[in-house]
Amino acid sequence: RDEPNTTENADVPSPPRNVWVAACGPSGGIGRHGQMSDFSELVQWDLEALGRGVLPKFGVAMEDAWEFVCTHGRRDVCCATSGRGYALARQASVPDAHVWECSHLGGHRFAPTCLTLPSGRLYGRLDAAGFYPAGSEPSPDFLRGASYLNPAAQAADQAVRSALALPASAPTHLSEPNDLNGGSVTVTVRTPEQGTWRVTCTANTIEAPASCGAPPTVRTVWQAEIASASPGAHPDNP
Repeated sequence: RDEPNTTENADVPSPPRNVWVAACGPSGGIGRHGQMSDFSELVQWDLEALGRGVLPKFGVAMEDAWEFVCTHGRRDVCCATSGRGYALARQASVPDAHVWECSHLGGHRFAPTCLTLPSGRLYGRLDAAGFYPAGSEPSPDFLRGASYLNPAAQAADQAVRSALALPASAPTHLSEPNDLNGGSVTVTVRTPEQGTWRVTCTANTIEAPASCGAPPTVRTVWQAEIASASPGAHPDNP
């Protein structure tokens, strides 16, 4: 067949693409969403300012949660099957929800997986039977962690959330350890109304497949144990 005439198509503008930018943190994060046809604007953004939570004057503010479900089957077929199935079912059942398919989030062994913005929280093993209202986030039972925390801090945060039955949107503030090489660290987790918790996190190794059908490999997991709680903590854990 004839090749397209590149000269005639040279001035055809690129279709607009959706762009999201978010600064994630314990307070819930802030984000903006818009469209652009020329990505050269992106290289002008101040990345240091983004790291401080100062977003560019772009698009509109993200007032509620946007969901990005991994449907990338090349890395793990489970994301293409269960991930896409979940995304389609979610869109059909809750038409007002902001649901987008994305290419890779990591943690594909927990498919279906989902990233929510602007919170930066990650969820796994999502259940289509437990749909939640548009603009909100999944149950904390499915919470895998927060993208802005290191692995030990994520384990500590989840341990306290589970002990207090905190929703995923409830803010917590952590003393995030910088050095994880020792194999054991203590993380302090502060909650606005239920005190301060000290959590011991220990690194252990397990054998688990990295993807569907792959042989098991040695992987590091962090296990968290609540060591103490300050006055004002949960009444069942004085």
